[in-house]
Amino acid sequence: MDLQRIRDYPAFRQLASERTRFGAGMSLGMAGVYFTYILTIAFWPQLLGRPLWSGTVITWGVLIGVGLIAFGFVLTAVYVQRANSPFRSSQPTSSGGSAMISRRTCGVLFTTACALLSDPVGPIDRRPHSARDRR
Repeated sequence: MDLQRIRDYPAFRQLASERTRFGAGMSLGMAGVYFTYILTIAFWPQLLGRPLWSGTVITWGVLIGVGLIAFGFVLTAVYVQRANSPFRSSQPTSSGGSAMISRRTCGVLFTTACALLSDPVGPIDRRPHSARDRR
């Protein structure tokens, strides 16, 4: 196989260029969101330290942090979907299926991640320490 001939093929160069631009754009988007979060922590911590509602210990910072992680998963799924799209019919797996992650699989993974993130440790025991110790 002549690698130079493949590199010189116009369709390959176009595909490589599109993937590079797409990946760089998504990376810059993720970095922008992440650095905005970090700069908010550095220069406006009182915003992220506010509770979501009266009487809760969960703050806006925790919610936005979990959202940042979820945003990373979503960007990854979008990248995988887009990056594999030209090869759906030409690159089957050994089982005959597609080499990419299906939308249904991405949906199941996303739903599972949301369920785990929404209640990672169960309900919070709000009794005073002395009542908790008497169990």
